[in-house]
Amino acid sequence: MFHRPPSAAAASSSPNLLLPPQKGATSPESHLRSASLVNLPAEENGQAEIEKPPKLQEFSKQSPFGALLSRTLPNYTGPYSVGVRDLEVPIPRQSFGTFRHKRMPHVDAGIVVDTVLFTVFYPCEPQEKPKYVAWFPNRGFIVAAIEHRDGTSPSSTIVAADGATTTLDWIQWSDLDWPELSEQPKDDSVLRREQIKCRVAEIEAVIETMQQISKGEAPNELLKKPDASVWSAWRLVDASRPVLAGHSLGGSAALAVSAKDSYDYRAVVAFDPALQRLLPWESSLPRPILVVNSEEVMEHEFKESFEIFAKTATSDLQVYTISGTTHPSFSDVFLILPDAINKLTGLHCAADVVLERVVRATEEYLSGEGGAGGYVSYDDVLREEEDGADSIEPPAKGKRRHFWRHSSGDQGGKMYKSVGKSAESLA
Repeated sequence: MFHRPPSAAAASSSPNLLLPPQKGATSPESHLRSASLVNLPAEENGQAEIEKPPKLQEFSKQSPFGALLSRTLPNYTGPYSVGVRDLEVPIPRQSFGTFRHKRMPHVDAGIVVDTVLFTVFYPCEPQEKPKYVAWFPNRGFIVAAIEHRDGTSPSSTIVAADGATTTLDWIQWSDLDWPELSEQPKDDSVLRREQIKCRVAEIEAVIETMQQISKGEAPNELLKKPDASVWSAWRLVDASRPVLAGHSLGGSAALAVSAKDSYDYRAVVAFDPALQRLLPWESSLPRPILVVNSEEVMEHEFKESFEIFAKTATSDLQVYTISGTTHPSFSDVFLILPDAINKLTGLHCAADVVLERVVRATEEYLSGEGGAGGYVSYDDVLREEEDGADSIEPPAKGKRRHFWRHSSGDQGGKMYKSVGKSAESLA
């Protein structure tokens, strides 16, 4: 996946690219081999050796008052430290949307991009004092996190190597004027569709860059500012079948990119994808898809739109819900906030449990044949009774079930498999 420090599992509306570890492959850093996330055999001296799967994480002792007294994040216990590279790559100038800002009519119309900025997190040899940690690179995955320039971040400041700064602020839909529309939008739907188009272009540019680097093309010929790093080992990275991953609007963008099918995507992993942002939907979803939802989103937005998308999925589709969670629950910010504040946001289970379930589900899913469709551990199956009451009962072969929230007796943090009419036909 592709996220920013300190955690690759942090909630972000940004979609990400995930390059799973390869059998017999080495790390982009010299004298390193790939991590064994899914208990894959690693060749050493001609002998196949099965490694023990690493622990997901080990949480350090924290103050019960959370961030008020301590900002300690978990001590990650994957087998690798994490290296980081920031890359900015020129792309053909593109514009998305025709809007103009009401208070700044002199600026370019729409969202204009001519470069893509992203961060690559990669596994490297454990160090005594690792500078960075991240959930998935810490276990052998190579992750590219995109810094989107579509106006969806509250505020981003990009600092170039020469010290020059560029600030990108949130674009408020009500501040925009769309001259070509006979009637101005009454909400942010039109803007969000253009922002997703922008993200699709950025994602494909990052994939192209990673594939060129992995084929041995000198990165200095690709980058806006030449990088002095040694990149030769990156030719050992297999970037031919990336995984698309993202949260919220990032999940929507990942699905939109996969629908274009421009590359041989291994799978799509979406956390609380904002499906309504893709409506009207007229494409197909040809790649394996894992969806992990919060209870909040599953209960409302997702359930309302899911059937439209499920009918167009032509490969494996698995949907799960973590009970007691809300849309922001995928963020690691809750690891440093007091439990009382977490509960005020609607999070009714331990923050570390949410991230552990997310990491485990992703690893299990990508351990399947061909790198997708693996068995994901879950606690129960959800269904809706005829009278509309909440109900949880064990799976029964051939019995149709629908999405519903966990029962009132559930304390939160359990993983539930969601099986509906459309999803059942794909199981």
